[in-house]
Amino acid sequence: MTWDKKPFFAGTYFPPKSHYGMPGFPDLLDVIVSQWNNNRRKLLQSAEQIITHLKSAESGDKNIDDEELIKRAMQIFSESFDEINGGFSSAPKFPTPHNLLFLMLYAKHKQDSDALKMAEKNAPANAERRHFRSYRLWIFEVLHGQIFSCTAF
Repeated sequence: MTWDKKPFFAGTYFPPKSHYGMPGFPDLLDVIVSQWNNNRRKLLQSAEQIITHLKSAESGDKNIDDEELIKRAMQIFSESFDEINGGFSSAPKFPTPHNLLFLMLYAKHKQDSDALKMAEKNAPANAERRHFRSYRLWIFEVLHGQIFSCTAF
């Protein structure tokens, strides 16, 4: 982030050490320092592009049908759900409170047992990986925002 609070790079997770093609956080910091010292103009341009993009996203289509968005979200969850290991897509898998909340609320409002099964399958698998005594405790911790700095599973 620049001195005037403009992001020039963003990511959701950086492991402690580089592996599986993902840069480790210390390695990423080294690259940022190097780029800041040797290519600052490019980073500042990136920051402007990111801000421009974010502002354009704010002014997006306000006429999108909420039900269609919800239906599409369920389709994406269903297509990416890992029946064997729980979670969505491939490793690394992270606890995603917003996904669990969406699935549980969707299951309740639409009486959709598949949505509930996805949330339930996700919880024990992640609880086991995180060494929680029970998946109910894991759900409580996730939904109350206690798990945000976790390691990859």
